[in-house]
Amino acid sequence: STSSNLTVTVAPDTAGRYFCRATVPGFPDIGAEATVYMKGPPTIISHRTQFGIPGDNVRLECSAFSIPTPQKVVWSFKGEDVGSGQDYSVLEDSLTDGIKSTLIIRESRLEHFGVYNCTVSNPYGNDVVEITLKAQKSFPLILILTGVLGGVVVIVVITMVVILCQRLCCHLGVSS
Repeated sequence: STSSNLTVTVAPDTAGRYFCRATVPGFPDIGAEATVYMKGPPTIISHRTQFGIPGDNVRLECSAFSIPTPQKVVWSFKGEDVGSGQDYSVLEDSLTDGIKSTLIIRESRLEHFGVYNCTVSNPYGNDVVEITLKAQKSFPLILILTGVLGGVVVIVVITMVVILCQRLCCHLGVSS
């Protein structure tokens, strides 16, 4: 549009990012960006399957797009609300267009693994998702160290063989 004003009726198909560029001959172009948000219930956008290692501190993330900002985030496991307590703590980070809630499970045990519910609410409604926490096996440190040490030994042996071959070739070339 060449008009200096743009009027938009807010609807799902008009929400989004708009760019404005002004061009005047003899001057550099200038531009600006505006984002039109539509108020509505939250939409959770997190991965539905997340992983953790038993014995470690495990983090489950529940991120939601929400205009306006959510009033609350509730985590539950096996029908019971979980929050800050002996085994759990919750961190919440406000985002420009929503929230990220992180459930931290301290020193996780096998009984902590399973299906968690994350519920995000604002004045327009709520969204609920099931996030499955699966146990991931840790790669034993001894195997990692053995692999690294084995690699170093192979490199040293190859280097020694190359050096010995060079010396042998040079020695044979000098004697003939």
